[in-house]
Amino acid sequence: MYNLLKFELYKLKYNTVFKISTIITLFLTFLVLKLFYSHLDIIVIFSFIHGHETFGFFINKFHNIFTPTALEFFKSSFGFSVILIILSLFLVGSYIINEYSYGTVKNTLSYGHSRSKIYLSKIIIIYLSIFILLILLLFLPLAAALILGWVKSISAYTAVKIFKYTLLTYLILITLASAYTCLATIIKSKSIIIALGMILLFVNAGGFLINLKFDIYTPIIMLMKLGSLNSSPSDICNVISICTIIILVSLGLGIITFKNQDIK
Repeated sequence: MYNLLKFELYKLKYNTVFKISTIITLFLTFLVLKLFYSHLDIIVIFSFIHGHETFGFFINKFHNIFTPTALEFFKSSFGFSVILIILSLFLVGSYIINEYSYGTVKNTLSYGHSRSKIYLSKIIIIYLSIFILLILLLFLPLAAALILGWVKSISAYTAVKIFKYTLLTYLILITLASAYTCLATIIKSKSIIIALGMILLFVNAGGFLINLKFDIYTPIIMLMKLGSLNSSPSDICNVISICTIIILVSLGLGIITFKNQDIK
């Protein structure tokens, strides 16, 4: 397993899709700062109202532009987390489907590695990639705001809250990545996976299925709801339990599928 992870890390270092994803994420962090500095209006990426709650991804939403808080910068950066959902689709396509196309999977199997360990090593690298992108997106703008003096300080309470919501956001993103990886292993078509992922994102985040009882428990809707940073304990428990179940089911199904595939 160690050698597999070492090999996957080496490939990650030179992976074009990951490099492009990093550049896009860095651009988004710059955009968060630029929007604030320019005193521009709020940018909304997907938004709808259900009951008494507003779901959506909001960027540059500051109560007072002259006295911004650390949480407001964090929330502004969080608004671009929807872009990480899209990037994760391309990362899965690169790490999983391209490996089939280039014959890398077959070559790795020829060295005697077990299929379950190969699958797990790839999913771990995908998780690591998403973690790096998420940390860049959420913390670079905040760090810059502190250095530039836009944000004066961060209290211990605020730091704990930011840490908590970062972990919850990461859990939701790797849940989606786990599901995408499982589907990619079954379908083995990059175009179909990306198309399905984009359709799911637009239908789900657009609120077209919100009247269905299960929709508010889907990862994308839970991520949109998380952006308020005011989730109740029951909401947080739902995120943890539902995401854990989806990850375990996706991993199990993905490993079983990979074990029984005829790889040529």
